[in-house]
Amino acid sequence: MFDLVVNLILLVIVIGGFVFLRFYADKKGKREYDERQLLMQKKAYTNAAWVVMGFNLVLVIWGEVLAKYISLSFAGTANLFLIVGVFVCHSILNDAYFTARKNKKFLYVYAVIIAIQIFTVYQNWSQGSFGHDGHIYLTGEKAMSLLFILTFAVIFLVTAYKTIQDKREGSDENGKVK
Repeated sequence: MFDLVVNLILLVIVIGGFVFLRFYADKKGKREYDERQLLMQKKAYTNAAWVVMGFNLVLVIWGEVLAKYISLSFAGTANLFLIVGVFVCHSILNDAYFTARKNKKFLYVYAVIIAIQIFTVYQNWSQGSFGHDGHIYLTGEKAMSLLFILTFAVIFLVTAYKTIQDKREGSDENGKVK
């Protein structure tokens, strides 16, 4: 019963956070995207869909083997994180929605999220939450922090890479060739 209450409270906090972010984004004003950005947004959506379809195909083909290690809830949760990860990384690399140059503060946010989730994964690991019948078994509930770490670590690295790449391009344009 206690876990249900905690999960409901966390759900309310997450939904409240999304509502706050939505109103904050509306307050900041509507962004205008050029044709290239609109095309890149559509490509990001398409790429994310193809990656998830590929992941689901892997689950169909090797489902019996993978069933020893992952649950159906983990596969569903991993699908969501794959969509977010592929979409955000593609958008950052192509300056479609998210631009690394303008939002360096996101690097700090990603680092804080990763640090918090590492602590949670360590706590779950030390409690034996990842084990089942003597081997690793990932469920959606227990491994969500692990998926957060993987997704935000990749996004963090892509954002850092794009920031460095943009700095190099900016210095090349100013005549400061490395």
